[in-house]
Amino acid sequence: MGELIGALILAVAGGGTVAALLATLSLLMPGLAGRAAHALDAWPGRSFLLGAVNFLFFLAVAFILAQIGGNLPGGLGGLFNLAALTIALGLLLLAMIGLTGLVALLAERMSGGAPPTAGRTLRAGILLVAAALAPVAGWFVLVPLAILAALGAAIIALAQWGRSFLSRTKEPA
Repeated sequence: MGELIGALILAVAGGGTVAALLATLSLLMPGLAGRAAHALDAWPGRSFLLGAVNFLFFLAVAFILAQIGGNLPGGLGGLFNLAALTIALGLLLLAMIGLTGLVALLAERMSGGAPPTAGRTLRAGILLVAAALAPVAGWFVLVPLAILAALGAAIIALAQWGRSFLSRTKEPA
């Protein structure tokens, strides 16, 4: 019984901190979150497919690097393991950027199209985390779909940001 209560406390506390993190990142990076939200709104299927393909590719690369690193002696093996960990953390970072876009999109829809406030953004984050905590459907359907779509949306958003950044920094001819 004590383990069940501990797991419940961990789920509520962890969910609250994840919701706060997503809301904070959405408010700190409104441009990037807005681009990711636009990608999720305009191209949900494209975002999902792009996220799924990149996730599988980089997961395979990280797995291969970790396997090679486990078979090499000393510092060289550690370098391969570090490269695998870096890839995994990069995927997590991209997913977090995309999830901030999802929270921004939810907050915008909750407000009826008005610019989201900090309170609406936090409520949207709580709503997303609460939906993800739903047994079976939340764990095995919503979370993978949301993470893969968010990963693809983050890639689209960063590509759009890179294009706009490069077009602003070009020297006039």
